[in-house]
Formats: sequence, structure tokens, C-alpha cells
Amino acid sequence: MVMGAKWRKGDGKSIKVFVDNRLPEKNGVYLVKSGYKLLCEEGRRDATSGSSREGMASLWSKIWKLKVRGKILHFLWKACNDCLPTKVNLMKRKVVDEPHCELCGKQPEDTKHALWNCEAMGRVWCVDFNWVSEDLIVYGTFLDLIEMCLKKPGSGELFGITAWHIWTHRNRVRLREKTIPLSGIGEAAKNYLQQVKAIREFRED
Repeated sequence: MVMGAKWRKGDGKSIKVFVDNRLPEKNGVYLVKSGYKLLCEEGRRDATSGSSREGMASLWSKIWKLKVRGKILHFLWKACNDCLPTKVNLMKRKVVDEPHCELCGKQPEDTKHALWNCEAMGRVWCVDFNWVSEDLIVYGTFLDLIEMCLKKPGSGELFGITAWHIWTHRNRVRLREKTIPLSGIGEAAKNYLQQVKAIREFRED
């Protein structure tokens, strides 16, 4: 992995942790991002056998136990399995002609870009999730992100609700429908979570 590797970081002052992928992909050249993706993919393959399979089963069990509404659990399942109709996925199915993000118009819109890495998302995630590992932000998958958030008590539900609000915002922008601004999503997600908790407590009483 060392042979052919490149790192063009400079003084690091211009790097936006919640946005930049650090290095551009180039055919035939090994990049840190490529290596990290390869390791993640190998980890996913290993997860199909033995104790690793049990680890994945445990992760999915934690996701399904999140105390959020069914529509958000269904959304998270689709996001973790890369089943959302992002521009990248729609282009693969020949539904659209180009894959660029609806919001920034700069990068291909895959699941992680749409929900996390788009430069417009920094203002949403940086307040309550600024503790997430930098390497995971840049190189990990959406499933890696939710796995880390599940390790911090109380963060799993807020992460799922916030991601769902972001996807809803994205769809309404695409359809030119009225929606809350990105700057309001964090607060909207917290209010939504409080409503869910209040309903659950009422039913338990």
C-alpha cells in the first residue's frame, strides 16, 4: 500500500473536516482514500463469516432497537445498504444522465455525500457530532458513521433523525417544495426526538 501512495495535505489550514475528501481520485494511483475504502470493503466481506457475522448482526440489532419511528428505521436501513435513490444510484439505473449533488453541484451524490459529506452539511453536523473521528468522516461509509454514533449513549437516535431530516430537505429542494433551511435541521431534529420521547413516555404511563 506504500508504493505509489500520495499525500498532498500542505499546511492543512484549508482542509474542511466535514467536507473535503482530502485527495482527488486518479486512475492507477494509490491514494489514502482508496486504501481506506479497500480495508472497509474487506471488513464487510469478513463480516459475512464467523464471529464477524455475529458482530454485524449485533450492529443491526442496535439499529433496529433505536427508539425512533418506523419510517426512520426504514430510511436508515436503506441508507446503510446504499438503497436510497441518490443521483449516483439513479445514474447506474440510467434514470438520470449525470450524478452531481442537487445542493452543491460539485461532487457525485452517493449516500454519504448526500447525508454527510456535502459541503452544505457541515453546518448541520458540526454542532452535535463534532466528536466523530476525522478519518471516519473522510474515508468511512455511512454504516461506519452510524456504528460510531451508536457507541455514544443517546447519539444514535439523534443521528438517525438528523439524517432523515437532511434527506427530506434534499427531496423537497429537488421538487422545489417549501422546506426548512439547513441551518434549522439540527434544532428540528432535537425537537422531533423530544416529541418521540414524550409520546413513548405517555404510552408507557
